[in-house]
Amino acid sequence: MVPVLRGSSRLLVKDIDSPVSFSPNGREFVYTRGLPIPNSIEVRIANIDGSANRVLATLENRHPGFEPGATWSPDGRLIAVSSIFYGKRSFVLNTVTVSDGSVRQLYSSTGAIGRPLWLPQGNALLLVMEDQSGRGQLWTISYPKADVRRVTNDLTDFRLRADLTNDGKTMAAVPDQIVANLSVAPAGHLDEAKQITSIALPLLGVDEAPDGHLVVAGQDGRLWSLRADGSQRAHFADVENASQPTPCGRYVVFTASRAVTTDVLRVDTDGTNTARLVSGDLARWTLVCSPDGKNVFYLDLHPPHTILRVPVEGGNPVKIAEVLGVFMVGRLSISPDGKRLAYPYEEYTPTPTLNLAMIPAEGGPPEKVLTAPGGAYTYGSLLWSPDGKGLQYILTQNGASNIWEQGLDGGKPRQLTTFSSGEIFDMHWSLDRRRLLLSRGEVSSDVVR
Repeated sequence: MVPVLRGSSRLLVKDIDSPVSFSPNGREFVYTRGLPIPNSIEVRIANIDGSANRVLATLENRHPGFEPGATWSPDGRLIAVSSIFYGKRSFVLNTVTVSDGSVRQLYSSTGAIGRPLWLPQGNALLLVMEDQSGRGQLWTISYPKADVRRVTNDLTDFRLRADLTNDGKTMAAVPDQIVANLSVAPAGHLDEAKQITSIALPLLGVDEAPDGHLVVAGQDGRLWSLRADGSQRAHFADVENASQPTPCGRYVVFTASRAVTTDVLRVDTDGTNTARLVSGDLARWTLVCSPDGKNVFYLDLHPPHTILRVPVEGGNPVKIAEVLGVFMVGRLSISPDGKRLAYPYEEYTPTPTLNLAMIPAEGGPPEKVLTAPGGAYTYGSLLWSPDGKGLQYILTQNGASNIWEQGLDGGKPRQLTTFSSGEIFDMHWSLDRRRLLLSRGEVSSDVVR
């Protein structure tokens, strides 16, 4: 806390993971604190001077990395808070009774539910919530009936933390505007990346299909096909909410979200003959194919996170390994010879660390564990180098993304590009390992009222 008219700042609370919300009388505030072990979130209340800091309620089995913030109701009786269940794509909006800490579920969704903001009458909440395409839009949810009404329906993508003036007449939110196009860089000269598309639709994922054309995931949740030079864009596969297009033998595999599950789907190289390989609480962001094109590796989010393999022609999944630490925090990658898998993970004992694990692709204990460099957890990051001697990742500093490589010997990371601007959202090597395919662009954020 710091006086508006100058003065010294004073520490009130340590270890706080969300915005605060004040009680109607202004004497207390509420905030949340995530506990990675045992995967729970504390809803805590403190006096305005930081004293009497206490736990009001503990939300069990929740992902501590998702905490948009809790807010106090106008009558002071309730606190609303959103969270996500650990290991499931199931977001929930709860109310907590201030007098006794009892928790009640008001609403749930497969799309992210942002910070709930009480309207002055106390009969509804205004919030940012993701729609089916993954864009953050404004919605209201009535209390106590939980009737949902969409307020905005456009291409704006609002962040999940917003705020509301005390009189409920003005909202402040932050929308992200993404520009993302495709670039191609020759191996050995990655700084010479050349942009090959220039379109309004952000293209956030790219890989090369077996017949040489590019398969791209757009921000609209659709898959697109382009020629190798970026021309002749056309729809690829008639599937919505799709991501992670991955070549696999004579097929292309990808993930697609449904109401309560995620599918791993397979299509021919022309986008036809869709077949479902597996379905469940699966990660959308990590899908790899064995170099021989026979098997697909994916991540099951049900605790504990588990890596599995399924034949691309269809069949029963096979468990490869349980993820080390608490959970996987980035992308799975397979070595060029198909013998090893690598992934980043977090653990919290004895101290919080981010590590890189390398395990046999056939299963078994880890062959090597390295302390992960800073950018390895990015979901569009982590690739094996073409020679199989290192792991490459994206590191964004001062608004510019560059590619770095961590040798398997554990030495210092080596910077491979020196881009001075632009962010990298995704990268994959072409099938012949001669070109690096990139999704690059800019993210701009504004405060809007």
